Amino acid sequence: MGYVFNNVLILKEFARRATGSTRFTLSIKNFNEIEALFPPLEEQQRIAQVLMLADDEIIKLKNELVLLKTQKKD
Repeated sequence: MGYVFNNVLILKEFARRATGSTRFTLSIKNFNEIEALFPPLEEQQRIAQVLMLADDEIIKLKNELVLLKTQKKD
């Protein structure tokens, strides 16, 4: 969800529908009318799997780097 609310197109739509002059507000009605497209659940799960594997690899590499730096100091 964080990705959706940081998407430039969604933020522009929020700004377009917001009202006010000094402090802008977005009514619940206007908020509910904004459509955000999501890939099918199966595709979301595949994407999440790839990202989790990438995160695991990054952690592994960071740990290896710490070990190498420790060995270099000794």
